[in-house]
Amino acid sequence: MKDRIVSLLLAAVLALSVVLIGCGGEQVPEITEYTLTISSTEGGEVPAPGEGPFTYDEGEEVSLVAEHDEDYLFDKWTGDVETIADVNSASTTITMDGDYSVTANFAVKQYSLIIHSTEGGSVTTPGEGASTYDDGTVVNLIAQPDEGYQFIGWTGNTSTVADIDAAQTTITMNGGYSVTADFAKEIRDWYELGAVRHDLDGSYVLMNDLDSTGAGYNELASRASNGGKGWQPIGTLEPFTALVGSFDGQAHEIRDLFVDRPDEDSVGLFGIVYEGGVIKNIRVVSLNVTGRIGVGGLLGNNWGGTVMNCYSSSSVTGDEFVGGLIGMNDDGIVINSRSAGSVTGDLYTGGLVGGHWGGLVSNSYSAGNVTGQDGVGGLVGENHEGAIDGSYAMGNVTGYWSVGGLLGENHGGRIENSYAVGNVGGAVFIGGLVGYNDGTVVSSYASAGANGDEYVGGLAGWNGWQGTVSNSFWDIVASGMGESAGGTGKTTAEMQAVATFTEIETVGLDEAWHMVAVAPGETDEAFVWNIVDGLSYPFLSWQSLS
Repeated sequence: MKDRIVSLLLAAVLALSVVLIGCGGEQVPEITEYTLTISSTEGGEVPAPGEGPFTYDEGEEVSLVAEHDEDYLFDKWTGDVETIADVNSASTTITMDGDYSVTANFAVKQYSLIIHSTEGGSVTTPGEGASTYDDGTVVNLIAQPDEGYQFIGWTGNTSTVADIDAAQTTITMNGGYSVTADFAKEIRDWYELGAVRHDLDGSYVLMNDLDSTGAGYNELASRASNGGKGWQPIGTLEPFTALVGSFDGQAHEIRDLFVDRPDEDSVGLFGIVYEGGVIKNIRVVSLNVTGRIGVGGLLGNNWGGTVMNCYSSSSVTGDEFVGGLIGMNDDGIVINSRSAGSVTGDLYTGGLVGGHWGGLVSNSYSAGNVTGQDGVGGLVGENHEGAIDGSYAMGNVTGYWSVGGLLGENHGGRIENSYAVGNVGGAVFIGGLVGYNDGTVVSSYASAGANGDEYVGGLAGWNGWQGTVSNSFWDIVASGMGESAGGTGKTTAEMQAVATFTEIETVGLDEAWHMVAVAPGETDEAFVWNIVDGLSYPFLSWQSLS
């Protein structure tokens, strides 16, 4: 019976095969399958198609996607990679023509550190040039100055440098960085100071005070030097030369310098500073400087450079653009600087800066007396589209036309958070703060007398058709003036009351002064203005009370 059943089944199968062949059918081939095994090294994973063994039909194209962890990068695919489209790409494909085993490889992030140095030294550790480090590596940096030079700081991509002012420090490799060790030539006498004019794109540091006892004074900076003309300014108009490097006085003084060049322009210790040039941390004391146009105790013309933390107590005389610190500031920056010398000129004369065309004068002051004719100011003679912010003047100002305690003429410029306390005298356009205003005055005041013949005001003598004055005051008692071409007159008691400045009714864009009352002898630098309520006029919080 069993044999008969088997025979019948075989016959049925044979009959079915004959039918299929007879109908023109072909035998269906078997589909081949292959295994793909995926793994990864430390630092990442393969989310698509995942990790482990997977089965795919022969010829199937499989997408591979590798993702790295935060501190790693994808490196490459290894193993059976013959049919991987791009072994170096984290997102690629593999064609299944066999059993394959592939691995996604990850590596710790690495970044390039490029190190340079300026003239005057080198970086001994880790050396100069390009090096590669793992992400997060802390690299030691050691800069070594040559003899006669001083390390002055690290520049470039310094966000992770521990101390940019230290010759020995570290940098943390959280990205690709390029840093430079900067060195400056040391200046110790008048000869070395004079040599600066022969390398005006260099960096310099003054190592000590210079005065009439220093080597080279008689030959270079005395009344007898250079045929009686005295010091030759560093930077000249003809031929044109200008400081485009940096000069750091390191708070030292230069004293007793004499300059008598009444027929020359761009006159001072420095004649011209150009774009990129920096003068900082220097005190020029007891200088006697005479020139024609662009005359200053420290600098004749600042054309796009920066002057910061500088002081002048000198006698300065000239014809046009004459300032106690700087004669002409054209698109330059002057910050944290002051002047206390006497200044005498004709056109555009200021206690700190003679002409201010563009740029910024911020957190600076003048305490010297100023005498001129047209455009005379306790701080700035003429402001032409420049900004004066957080500054003040204390000296007495005398002139004829456009005379102000802070500023003589304002043409399209902006005065903000500033004040003047010196007496002002002249003929036409005379103001306690500004003589002729054709610009903007905001949150400023004057507290001394203004005397003149025509267009005289406690705050402003004249407002031009573009002139605006807002949130500004003058003391009608101290000045003896009941009128002004702008501003609001207040009594002395009101000028010394915090409420006068903090309870201003908002009109348009006007806002109350950023002021706080403090105890005598204290300051609060969180505010622009401080006041000892009932005892003092407003003062700027950055002012020293010593």
